[in-house]
Amino acid sequence: TNLNKLPIYGNGTSQLCQVNFARKCSIASTRARLHRKHQRVYVYKADQPEDLATLEAWAAAHGIWGVSGNGNRVRVAQLGPGHRGLVCAQGVKAGGVMLRVPVSALITDGQLPDVGGLGPDVRMAVRLLREQKRGRASPWWPYVGTLPPDVHCLATLAKDTQQHVELESPLMSHELATHRQWVRQVYASVRELSEEV
Repeated sequence: TNLNKLPIYGNGTSQLCQVNFARKCSIASTRARLHRKHQRVYVYKADQPEDLATLEAWAAAHGIWGVSGNGNRVRVAQLGPGHRGLVCAQGVKAGGVMLRVPVSALITDGQLPDVGGLGPDVRMAVRLLREQKRGRASPWWPYVGTLPPDVHCLATLAKDTQQHVELESPLMSHELATHRQWVRQVYASVRELSEEV
């Protein structure tokens, strides 16, 4: 969420966030294989196949280069039952540009009031919840509407699963207690922020 950490390019009137990969991206049979320093995959729910076309059309309309017909470097694809994500649409050399996103199309936490103690991840979660609450009135709805409705972490596991984890490892019990405390603190901070917004 900190734009100072993103590679921003432009002449002042048209700024872009550009995604380069440290290593090559190659296509292997029917599955895209991505070689890069950080292996992080963001997966989004896909209730309707037409949501893919809507999301791609939204990206093109907002000047996002590299998605499907607009640059054709990556495409939105089904990654399994009910999930989708970005995959390589063609091979790209190391250091090649995969995606360019205008700063105006980025979702940031910059418009939220400053609440001490909230990290950027929590502020971004609040921003996404705010856009989700706006529904189709949100300019980011084609994206926000595809986010998964539930995200699980250790602190939100069902009680029987938590008890199983506690029996498996005392270290996990300590980790679970730490996560629970963190969730309580975040919840209190988010409530404070949501009252101000």
